Amino acid sequence: SNEETLSEEYNDLKYENGNIIFKYPDIWEIKEAQHEDGKEISLWNQSGEKVIWIKTGEAWRANLEMDDKAYMDLLMDTYDEVEILDLLKSNIGGYEASMLIFAYDSAGRKDTIKRYTVIVGYAFFEINISSVLSDEEVGSFINSLEFTEN
Repeated sequence: SNEETLSEEYNDLKYENGNIIFKYPDIWEIKEAQHEDGKEISLWNQSGEKVIWIKTGEAWRANLEMDDKAYMDLLMDTYDEVEILDLLKSNIGGYEASMLIFAYDSAGRKDTIKRYTVIVGYAFFEINISSVLSDEEVGSFINSLEFTEN
C-alpha cells in the first residue's frame, strides 16, 4: 500500500537571518517584507493561511511594559472584536518576553493569537502565532527558535 507516502511527511527548513534562527516545515511558504519600522517575516501554511509572522526592528521601538489598555488601543486598529485573554511575562528562545494572548473575529470565526515580544541586543522581535496551528506545530517552532546577539 502507498498510504505511508500520503501521510503528512515533510522536512524542516532552517531560516537564519539577522539575529533569529528557526525551523519550519518545507510545505510552508516564507515571505519577507520591509516596513517603515523594520522587517516582517511571515510563514504561510499549505492552505495559504498566515500562521506565524515575526516583526523585527530596532529595540527602542518595542515596549515590554504595555498594559491591557494600551494593547487594546493598538489592536483595535487592526483587528475586529478584540478580546485580551492574557498578558504575562514569559520566556522564548532563552530570553525574557512579554506574552499577549488575544482573540478577534476573523471573517466570522474567532481566532486567537499568541504574541511574544522580546528584545535581543539592539533588536526587538514580535512573534505572532495563530491558533490555526496545532500545539505540536507551535511547540516545534518555539523549540527551534534561537536568537543571536551581534
